[in-house]
Amino acid sequence: MKRYKIKQWLILAILALITGICLIGWQTQGITQSSPSQPALTLSTSQLTLEEVGTGIYALVADTDFPNDQPNAAVCNGGIIIG
Repeated sequence: MKRYKIKQWLILAILALITGICLIGWQTQGITQSSPSQPALTLSTSQLTLEEVGTGIYALVADTDFPNDQPNAAVCNGGIIIG
């Protein structure tokens, strides 16, 4: 009876270890693989323009409306003051 319980716990521990290793491998696989179909994220690919509206004052303006059909397109405006 005692030997049966030891085997049962050993099998359970091995299965838990294998499951943990598989889950870690599955999660890191998505991180290390990059999608070649998506272009690099820049101002032009995110449909943003940077405009100087005054001396040292810039506006970051979105060229798209909400909802957009592109996942990298930004739907925001921003102001930047230098100085």
